[in-house]
Amino acid sequence: MTLFKQVLAVLLSSTMASAAGNTFTKVRYNGGSVASSVDPRYWGNQLTVTPDRITLEVKGTKKGWDTIQIIPKSVTSLSYGQEAHRRVGTMVALAILVAPVALFGLLHKTRLHFIGIQYITADGKSGGILLQGDKENYRAMLVALQGVSNVPVSVSDKDREFVPVGITAAVTPTDAKPTPMTAALPPPSQANEDLVDTANTATPALTNASIIRMVQAGVSQGDIIRAIAESSTVQFNFMYLDYLTNSGVSEEIVRAMTARAYGRPIPGYKPAPKSALAKSVPPKYN
Repeated sequence: MTLFKQVLAVLLSSTMASAAGNTFTKVRYNGGSVASSVDPRYWGNQLTVTPDRITLEVKGTKKGWDTIQIIPKSVTSLSYGQEAHRRVGTMVALAILVAPVALFGLLHKTRLHFIGIQYITADGKSGGILLQGDKENYRAMLVALQGVSNVPVSVSDKDREFVPVGITAAVTPTDAKPTPMTAALPPPSQANEDLVDTANTATPALTNASIIRMVQAGVSQGDIIRAIAESSTVQFNFMYLDYLTNSGVSEEIVRAMTARAYGRPIPGYKPAPKSALAKSVPPKYN
């Protein structure tokens, strides 16, 4: 397709989105400010974008549906790709969102088309949802969302090529420092330190730094996962997932950290005698 045709297609799609609205039936809900029991891998959710309403219907419990409605003029930010995951994930780290953001996408080997929407709720609070579009519809989703909200799409420089021609994009350098919204979090250069202050707690929490120290000390993967499962307190921060993996933390351990943090069963974990845990997690790692 020529550049002219690409621009024309985007303009036509934008006009259609503003005039009549678009409905997308292959959408994942990966977490956000509205709690839902929907599986983050479930594709059967529905997103409808009209000039006066952005409506996400997600499969709930007992064959019911949970509905999330957003007024377009209340949208403060749109984002795509890893930038979307980062921005909505930051809100989770700051305890703004109630539904955990699924991390499986960051461990996936193929490209996943994340779309983040941040907005102000009717009562003046910050809200945000992380969606995933299919390779066939994510471009149209971005066009429709920007068409009704008139908000630029924030995207990392590495992901810019996947944003449709004609979309107004705000490119964020891959190594950019945290924005004001993330000021409560330490910069990546400090990710090797404990990311949560546990000095005032009776029992030190197991943190990112604890996990990294155990990995670098040669503690086995099984013992680390057992420690994650059986530690009395954990306070993990997933904003610096790249630092964890670059420090040698395996995907299996990251999945265990995620499951424990969000109260889900830990894959492959089998309870062991307390004496075994005491040996595998010396106090110096906490």
